[in-house]
Amino acid sequence: MERISNLWDREELLIKNGIHFSSGTGLEVDINYYATPSIKIGSYFDFLEVYKKDYTNVTHIDIFNEMELASGCYCCIGEGSHGSEGFVAYLDADKNLLWVLYSEASNPFVRITEEYENIVVAESSANFKVRIDVNNPTSLSLI
Repeated sequence: MERISNLWDREELLIKNGIHFSSGTGLEVDINYYATPSIKIGSYFDFLEVYKKDYTNVTHIDIFNEMELASGCYCCIGEGSHGSEGFVAYLDADKNLLWVLYSEASNPFVRITEEYENIVVAESSANFKVRIDVNNPTSLSLI
């Protein structure tokens, strides 16, 4: 059974805006930066069902930065193979994927900082920032 973690291990992601969890679930998240930056949270989806419908709809990823957090876990940021794509990923202490936020329109995420313990801020090359609680990524917000 294919999961997002299998794609991650091959340096690929499913081209579907949202937060993809290693458990096999996902949450639709649309990030727009023009003309007014916004985040729109949609509904939950089953990763495997979406992947089965179009398993070729994947993008190759490049990791720009990986940062160890105070908790001993990791955050990674980068881009997909199309210029407009960006992602933020959260990995456990053994660097296994726990979740990844993928956006087809955010532009690459180029900087990541740990604002507080378990709170990261990812900056896009489109000049906006997303604040994410790594333990509750569905509560993400623009800053």
